[in-house]
Amino acid sequence: MKKLRFLSVLLSSCLMVSMVGCASAIPELTEDEQEQVTQYMADILLKYDANYQDALLEEEELSVALEEQRQKEEEARLQAEEQERIEQEKLEASQADDIETTQPEQKAGVEAMAEAVGIENIEFDYMGYELCPQYPYDTGEELFFAMTPTTGNELLVMKFNLANVGGSDCEIDMFSTGTSFAVKVNDGSYAPVLTTLLENDLSMLVTTVPVESGIEVVLITEVQAGTQIDDLTIYVRAKETNQEIQLQ
Repeated sequence: MKKLRFLSVLLSSCLMVSMVGCASAIPELTEDEQEQVTQYMADILLKYDANYQDALLEEEELSVALEEQRQKEEEARLQAEEQERIEQEKLEASQADDIETTQPEQKAGVEAMAEAVGIENIEFDYMGYELCPQYPYDTGEELFFAMTPTTGNELLVMKFNLANVGGSDCEIDMFSTGTSFAVKVNDGSYAPVLTTLLENDLSMLVTTVPVESGIEVVLITEVQAGTQIDDLTIYVRAKETNQEIQLQ
């Protein structure tokens, strides 16, 4: 700053001396010429002002540092998202492998369903499946609960008849047994059935089947709309056994 003040005073003095010494020959300056002289003097002063140059450098360095920090934060965010995606894929693969590695070598028929779920004096009969946009159907009456698929999918409803072949009423409580079901369509992977509030949902069934009577129950999952179903397999995981059952 001392150097800057010295230069400023020196330039001002030189200008004043030259103006006094040549008073008779001083030309009148136009406004533009005065601005040029002023700008020239300012440029000279700033050229030797180290503090001004340092301020410019500090501003540029700060801008570069902020940009580098922004890039690092963006890279960290992308890496975190990629790691989360990888972990989710590993989890899904692990769940699928768990089913595949514990499944029996031989597939059983639907008649093995009762044994697999641990229900005595009950015979299972597979009644077929249907694909629909809603279950139960809209009958015009108010429904207590209805299932609808996610966008681009439709419901796959597998129907079974449970017949009481014993000599007394049969109590069924699937909710407390911890039995779970998964479905495989064609050559796809197993997917858990949907949990519903339907009274005839086999996976959550709590009911009494009177002697010499039967009830219809369902298992529901989602498939992509337009899927052609050639093979349909149910995987039953219970406390005592794991059973793969070929429905069709």
